[in-house]
Amino acid sequence: VDWCESNYLHSRYVAELWNTLSAVPLVLLPLLGLVYGLKSGAEKRILLAWLGIHSVGVGTFLFHGTLTPAGQALDELCMIYASLVFFYITVQANKVEAAPGLMLVLACFGAGFTAAYFLTPAFFPIFIACYACMVLAIIYHTYKIAREYFGKEGEVAAWQRRLFWVAATFYPGGFLFMWAPENLLCPNHPAVMRSLNLHAWFHVATTISPCCYVIFMTAHREQLRARRFRHRVWGGLFVVGIEPADKDS
Repeated sequence: VDWCESNYLHSRYVAELWNTLSAVPLVLLPLLGLVYGLKSGAEKRILLAWLGIHSVGVGTFLFHGTLTPAGQALDELCMIYASLVFFYITVQANKVEAAPGLMLVLACFGAGFTAAYFLTPAFFPIFIACYACMVLAIIYHTYKIAREYFGKEGEVAAWQRRLFWVAATFYPGGFLFMWAPENLLCPNHPAVMRSLNLHAWFHVATTISPCCYVIFMTAHREQLRARRFRHRVWGGLFVVGIEPADKDS
C-alpha cells in the first residue's frame, strides 16, 4: 500500500515524512498513559490497552517511514490486536471478574486473522472491512456504557461525557473526512491532496480517540472497583490521566 504523500521528498531516509512524524504522538502518548496506569494501580487490561495503542504507533511509524511489507504488517496487525483488547474491555466493562473464555476466543480470532493475513493475497480490503466492523462494535458497546453518565451531574460525569464523545467521533470522523477523501481524490488531484496532508491529520485524530477511550474506561472501571479517583491533565498535554484521589480531597 502506498499513500498520497510523495515518497522520499524531504529525506532519503524517510519514505513519508509527515505521515511518519504524525505517528510520534501515537508512540509517545500511550506511554504517558501507561505511566499513569502503573502509578495509580490500574488493571492489567488497562495497561494492555495502553501498550496496544503504543504498538500501533510503532507500527504506523515504521510503516510510513519505510513503506515495507514488514512495516505494513506490523501496523495493521497491531491495529487488530489492540482492537481485540478494546473489545474485551468494553464487553466486560461492568464485570469485576475476568473472562478467560472470552480471552481465549479473542486470542484464537487474532491468531486466525494473522494466518489469513499472510496467506491471503490482496488482503488489505478484508483488513479494512474487519477493522471497521470492530471499531463500530466497540463504539456501540461503549455508547451503552456512556449512557449512564448522560443524565448525571458532577465533574466525573462531565468528564466521562466529553471523553466518550471525543473517542466516539474522532476515529470515524477521521476516517470519513481525512482518510477516505485523500484516498478517493488523490489520483485525480494529487497536488491539492498532498498539500493538505490529510493522512497525517488522520493520525492525529486517531491518536486522540483511543487515548480518550482508555481514559474513559479506566474511570468507569475505577468506579466499579470502588476506588477514589479524579481526572487529570498532565504537563499541558491533551491526554487526561486517572490517579487515586488524595485522602484529604
